[in-house]
Amino acid sequence: MRDDDFIRQFLEGNTKLLNSIYEKSFKYVQHYIVSRDGTKKDAEDIFHNALILIYVKLKEGRINIKAFDNYLFTVCKNLWKRESAKHRVTKLEVIPLVSEELDKAAFYLEHNQWELYKEKFELLSAQCKEILTMVF
Repeated sequence: MRDDDFIRQFLEGNTKLLNSIYEKSFKYVQHYIVSRDGTKKDAEDIFHNALILIYVKLKEGRINIKAFDNYLFTVCKNLWKRESAKHRVTKLEVIPLVSEELDKAAFYLEHNQWELYKEKFELLSAQCKEILTMVF
C-alpha cells in the first residue's frame, strides 16, 4: 500500500487498517512501557493517545509521515516519557533548617531577656508602667 493510500485510509478510520496497526505495533509499545515501570493499561492509553495525536496532526496537515510504524512508536515513547516524568518521585534527604542547639540557645536567650524585662519593669513608677502598658 502506498503512503498516500495508507494515510487516507487512516484518516477515514478504516477498521481493517486500524486493526492492522494495532496488531503490528501495540506489542512493541507495550513492551517498551511495561519494561519502564508501566502497565498494560498505561500502554493502551499511550497507544490510543498517540493515534489520536497523529490523526489530528495529519488532518491539520502539520506532518508528513514516511514510516508510520516508526513515527507511531516514537510518539508513544515521547508520550510515555512525559507521563512517567509527571509521576516520578524524587527522594530528598530532610535537612533541618535550624539545629536543635541553636533553637535551644535562642529559647534560653529570649527567656533571659523576658526575665530581665519583667525585673526592670517592676522598678518603674506607676505612671511609666501605665504608659508602657498602653503602648505595648
